Amino acid sequence: MQAWQQLRLPENLPCLFLTQSSQDAPSSSLSYMMRVLADRSSKISITDQPFFITAQGELDSARLIKICQSLDQPILILGTALAFLHLIESLVTKSMGLPLPDGSALLETGGYKGSGRHLQKNDFYQQLSQTFSLPSSCIHNEYSMTELSSQFYTAGLNQAHRAPHWTRVQVIDPTTRLAVEPGETGHLQFLDLANLGSVAALRTEDLATATTSSQSFKLLGRDPSALPRGCSRSTDEMLD
Repeated sequence: MQAWQQLRLPENLPCLFLTQSSQDAPSSSLSYMMRVLADRSSKISITDQPFFITAQGELDSARLIKICQSLDQPILILGTALAFLHLIESLVTKSMGLPLPDGSALLETGGYKGSGRHLQKNDFYQQLSQTFSLPSSCIHNEYSMTELSSQFYTAGLNQAHRAPHWTRVQVIDPTTRLAVEPGETGHLQFLDLANLGSVAALRTEDLATATTSSQSFKLLGRDPSALPRGCSRSTDEMLD
């Protein structure tokens, strides 16, 4: 939670999660992270069941819609990109949107790795903005992975992901394994001092553009030649 405070992410908002609970998905690092956030926001919760993907892997959109339509305060909805797409498609079939109170926010993660979906971020954020009546600046993206203890965040479009101060980021040439110049593209490499019980350094096959800072990067997505990976894939596979 220190990273949330340091990177100025939405705090003190009731949270609703487009994921399974950690009881239904005990091996999922994504569900574990959401449980930590649920525990933190429990004092201001608007429902005692804030997780909206069932044990059977179905999105309980009807219950989510009912809760959101009764809101008189801002909230934060968190989930995988694919779960948000499923919710949007459910709303489209009902010819309805789901406007949220002013001050609300969304946090999406995971992309569409291995799902067969190909949607540009601009188009996705436009759909989210229209569905929930929120500006794109209130839509956050979380980037991390099971092997990292830290997360990296951005808000809106065309912005760099920011890193907490105990991490360092490099964008490297996948052939030479040397750092590229700012503005050039390569694979992401991390040093995460929060990995106390694991390796501190991690090289990925995710593409990014280097910035002038070791505390940020502009994420492009998964290298098309790499195998699909990610802690959101189990959720995505159930939904698809």
